[in-house]
Amino acid sequence: LPFDGVAPALIQWQGAAHPATRLPDRGCRLITLEVAHPRAADLAAHFPALNGSVVFVQSPQPGLAATFKTPGGRITLR
Repeated sequence: LPFDGVAPALIQWQGAAHPATRLPDRGCRLITLEVAHPRAADLAAHFPALNGSVVFVQSPQPGLAATFKTPGGRITLR
């Protein structure tokens, strides 16, 4: 995958309704999505529409981190 698998990929859902519309609201919200990569500036340049909603950070190793607000407090998945 491009950029060591941290670049956004397309998902084609079958049917008209997005699967998320069938899930109950549990009060969880995405706060930040961080994409770390040695070529973070190149990633940001390839995906300008994501700037602001996704944070691209320079890092020696590729990685993803998502921080969520949950009913039990904040949690970050790496």
